[in-house]
Amino acid sequence: MTKKATLRYLQPEYGRFILCTWRISGIQWKIVEEIRNWTDGTVHLEGNPRIWFKRRNPDEYPAEYELNIRGRGHDDRCTWCKSFRTALTTKMKEELCYSIEEIGGCDFD
Repeated sequence: MTKKATLRYLQPEYGRFILCTWRISGIQWKIVEEIRNWTDGTVHLEGNPRIWFKRRNPDEYPAEYELNIRGRGHDDRCTWCKSFRTALTTKMKEELCYSIEEIGGCDFD
């Protein structure tokens, strides 16, 4: 039986800063954290973008997380996001034999 994970893109919020949100479900936190640490070490961010995760359903397992990325201008947050998503889906598909469902698409890709 194939395990399934989902990446869902929510429409960005525009204002003084741009806030992009991804919902990640079906993936253990240790994998998300491992990929985030790799991405943080690989992509150098300029300026002051803010990247954070929030657990949406604390009583369920596996949990659903929100990846929030907020910034403006050329701060490489989009490079960080693409690197994170690529590394996460590659690991899930190739190493852990998950199927990945991607819902929606980034406005900036």
